[in-house]
Amino acid sequence: MKKSKDEFLNRIYIKEPAEQFLKTETPEDMYQLVAQILVRINDEGTAPTPMMDILRIVIGIDPSMELEDVFPPDEEPIRRNCLVGCEGRKWLPLFTDVSELNGLEDRNVVEDTPIKYIIERAFYDSDVDGLMINPYTDALALNKEMLGVILTLLDDEDFEAC
Repeated sequence: MKKSKDEFLNRIYIKEPAEQFLKTETPEDMYQLVAQILVRINDEGTAPTPMMDILRIVIGIDPSMELEDVFPPDEEPIRRNCLVGCEGRKWLPLFTDVSELNGLEDRNVVEDTPIKYIIERAFYDSDVDGLMINPYTDALALNKEMLGVILTLLDDEDFEAC
């Protein structure tokens, strides 16, 4: 139930304002998009996020060791968000709903990830150039400067999103 509610709200609060901005490219429509993203963050909204398992290589294992000694059976696999590339740059995708995944759900585990975490990761990860909303349809890129604005407004107690 939460998943379909989150996807419905993501379409209204993120996808539609992103599409509007892409049509007009006005500062007012970008402000509206930022305000709506803040609404989703404040509502603890999540977005479907394709994850890939990280390959772990261990060098210098004693041949007499058991695999369980190196990788305990209760240890969860290490996963990381999939990235999308465009013109030599790497972007962390923010998909508003599963229909935007373009088949990534067939090859990857999809987790509901807090939108705040996705934005923070895109901002703080030095290997990423920013965030891309729905890279296979809308492809709206938000650079680190814009993500910094979102995070600053999020921490500003006097700011109220529409």
